[in-house]
Amino acid sequence: MSYNTNCVELHEIDYEKEIYKMKASIDRDGCIACELCATTCPEVFRMADDGLAEVHVDEVPEGAEESAKESEEGCPTSVITVGD
Repeated sequence: MSYNTNCVELHEIDYEKEIYKMKASIDRDGCIACELCATTCPEVFRMADDGLAEVHVDEVPEGAEESAKESEEGCPTSVITVGD
């Protein structure tokens, strides 16, 4: 009986994993200043000097994703967008 003794060389392949952070935005023209977003997710939203809500970070911080999405879903005027 003959066996094939060819060796197969295994190479470890490193794939650079790109992490996509969530971003949040507000269409401030439709904001009614109810403060729901700033109360629900103060890590991302706050009330600006003009009384309207604003996003105060470039990316949703780790651990705040769920509350940011909750703000989006709860916004009475649907002016908040949270996503990749």
